[in-house]
Amino acid sequence: MPKRRMNGFSLKKKIVSALDLPKEILLPVVTVTGGNEIMIVNYKGLMEYSNEKLRLNTSSGVVVIEGKNLTLSSIRTEKVMISGNVTKIELEQ
Repeated sequence: MPKRRMNGFSLKKKIVSALDLPKEILLPVVTVTGGNEIMIVNYKGLMEYSNEKLRLNTSSGVVVIEGKNLTLSSIRTEKVMISGNVTKIELEQ
């Protein structure tokens, strides 16, 4: 039997549905710490990256982060950490 590959988000959706869990756990979570560190969980992909602007695709729209000296401290399949002088966080729908 051939193996079928699924991206992490599709697999999560199937698990949430099968276990009858609330769909809210698939929504992106943005945590801001002191204006100089942001963690975003449940993002789909990085769309734009510079030291002044980041755009991340999520299931709810595009999260836009603006500031100065922005860096990706950590980037993983489900979580991204951003550090720098954050001046604006916005959700484009």
